Amino acid sequence: MKGRLKRLWVFLLLSSFAGYPSEAAFCRDRLSGSDQNLAACVSYLTLRKDFVYLPVTWKSSMVTAAVVYKLRYGRFRHSFQITYGQGNHIRVNGRSRPGDDYFLLWDLSYDFVWYKARSEGRQKLSWGLGFSVQSLQLRQKVRVSSGKQNEHRDEFWGVGPVFGVIRESSERKLSAGLHVSLLAGLPGASKSIIKSEGLYSDESYLHWLKMKCTLELVYGLSQTCGIEFRLTRETYVYGRCQGADFRLHRSFSGGTLLFNSCRLGLRYDI
Repeated sequence: MKGRLKRLWVFLLLSSFAGYPSEAAFCRDRLSGSDQNLAACVSYLTLRKDFVYLPVTWKSSMVTAAVVYKLRYGRFRHSFQITYGQGNHIRVNGRSRPGDDYFLLWDLSYDFVWYKARSEGRQKLSWGLGFSVQSLQLRQKVRVSSGKQNEHRDEFWGVGPVFGVIRESSERKLSAGLHVSLLAGLPGASKSIIKSEGLYSDESYLHWLKMKCTLELVYGLSQTCGIEFRLTRETYVYGRCQGADFRLHRSFSGGTLLFNSCRLGLRYDI
């Protein structure tokens, strides 16, 4: 719990570096023309995990819950997101595994994008550039033998650029957006921990690269409420190494992670 609170505190601190007074996120009068909203979302997520040196594919699916806070001031947009999910069903090479197996997901992210707006009749088209920071924790627990379990925890920390395009109606009742980001792991910040009951335990470093693509549609039900629909695809390529030497030929294992999710959320304008 302390680790999760620490991560949340780091992301909240990032908002103070964006050039706004500390009371900006809570007082509309201080930021005339700003938009703030809070959304509660659920999504259906599928996970695929492949290994470089093993002909094995792990698959799981889960329902995730997320809370998203967004602040928009002129051309500047901030977004905080916390996502949690757990899948209790794992398939290996198309066959289900019996026993107490699961994937657990914790995802915290912060996005900041500056947009350049262009009017087109009754609609507005905006494109922008920014950056994203992410902390993702993925836990995997499987039964390896009778009475023995293997727990594997990957902790991803990374930062990278974001490109976004948003098209919205003049009344802002309907908007559609495309967001593409390319994140890389911070050196020495990402770790992989393996704990096998009665066998061995190991801790190593991760180096990784992630491509994320998101399609988003927002429809306003009223002046204060709206519905969000989002499709997301995330692809991770990662390697593990014992020391802080992140050259690819020093990796002793690695693989890919693929996330696909379909999200539906209810948004409330603050």
